[in-house]
Amino acid sequence: MMQEKEFYSPKEIAEKLGISLPRVYIYIKEGKLKAHKLGTAKASPVRISHESFQAFLDDSVIGKKETPGEIPGYEQETFDTLLCV
Repeated sequence: MMQEKEFYSPKEIAEKLGISLPRVYIYIKEGKLKAHKLGTAKASPVRISHESFQAFLDDSVIGKKETPGEIPGYEQETFDTLLCV
């Protein structure tokens, strides 16, 4: 069995999730994805621990499979009303 890395770069996270690198930085800035800065300079690189990445997946829609047609946070009746069904 392949062992998971302890830390990932934002680029690796973007590739794993199939999202853009700027989106990863937005999640970090919003506090949705916890990252650790390596150094004190403004341009210091950041790394995301495996635990932080797993917590992000557990808490986000990205890591969950949705039922086709399902929109998280909406009741079907509300959704139908919005669509004028």
